[in-house]
Amino acid sequence: MKTNIFLSRNHLNENGIALYVDAIKLEQIDKLPAAIVHHVEQCEECKMQIMEVAELMAGQEYDKTVKHPFFNPKEYPVYSGIYRIAAVLVIAAFIGTIYYFLANKMPETIQNKQSLVIEQQPRNPVLTDSLPVEQKRSPAKPTDNLIAANVESSPNLDDLVQTQFRSTTIEIISPEIGAIVQNPVTFRWKQYEKRITIKILSNKELTLVSSTLSGDSFTTTKKFAPGLYYWKLETTDELLFVGKFLVK
Repeated sequence: MKTNIFLSRNHLNENGIALYVDAIKLEQIDKLPAAIVHHVEQCEECKMQIMEVAELMAGQEYDKTVKHPFFNPKEYPVYSGIYRIAAVLVIAAFIGTIYYFLANKMPETIQNKQSLVIEQQPRNPVLTDSLPVEQKRSPAKPTDNLIAANVESSPNLDDLVQTQFRSTTIEIISPEIGAIVQNPVTFRWKQYEKRITIKILSNKELTLVSSTLSGDSFTTTKKFAPGLYYWKLETTDELLFVGKFLVK
């Protein structure tokens, strides 16, 4: 068989590479044309291609009982085709395509990923000591939370504030309902014939002050925290008045 069908442009062509790989797998290198063996010994490029294809075919078992058309030309026509060459060429072409794709696309992919990372990073990183106002704002102080809780109305006491009691209801002078006052707080009403108990309650309906007196005024000695408070005037047998006030 002419060796020029395996050589072109001073290198092994696809048929030559495939034949050499077949020879390696079948342990028939000694039956290769001397020109091919000599060329491979001298040509690093062809040697590398043979090694790559041989590595690719490493997992494929060759049935040595089947006669090879090149190494056994008497049993098979030479031009019936080298039965493994076509498969090798297809695989080699596929590997070449993958290699080309990876070689050309990987840098682009890496560049795209780097660009994506840069895009996701803030253009002007915010330093800890220059945080936006929203982030630098301190959480609400405990006293602020306490004041907010202290101004919530009590539904039960609010209902009593709106209640009209007996016709003999005591006349209130101060503080008016909902008035804003300061410590100390003074409560005044018109003189009443019976002894009166004054009670001051928190917005949680907790009695803070209770005092029974016969006069027409009462000044607290207790200092109230800012918030909403309620107060009552009552006798031993009836409720006379319920009011509310705010301490600032």
